[in-house]
Amino acid sequence: MPLSSPTSVVNAAAATTRRIKLGTTVTVLSTDDPIRVFPQLATAASLAPGRIELVAGRGSSTTTLPLFDHDEHDYDMVYASKLDLLMVVNAGEHVT
Repeated sequence: MPLSSPTSVVNAAAATTRRIKLGTTVTVLSTDDPIRVFPQLATAASLAPGRIELVAGRGSSTTTLPLFDHDEHDYDMVYASKLDLLMVVNAGEHVT
């Protein structure tokens, strides 16, 4: 990963620009936490309403999954459940 926190760069750009659209390129949900991703980008969305785009991806390799305590055979399920959770949080639903 070239940046330890791509959303920090999006937040900085949101605070210093006025017209350009901003996005994450790809947020790899198979190894990231949707509950952490959402508030980071919500900050950017409050700084730049209507200019933030999240692209959620699966990642290019399953080799990192064991680092996050996921089995390679659960790859599809892990991504689907994390994407569903991100969509629920984005819709404003209560999550426990």
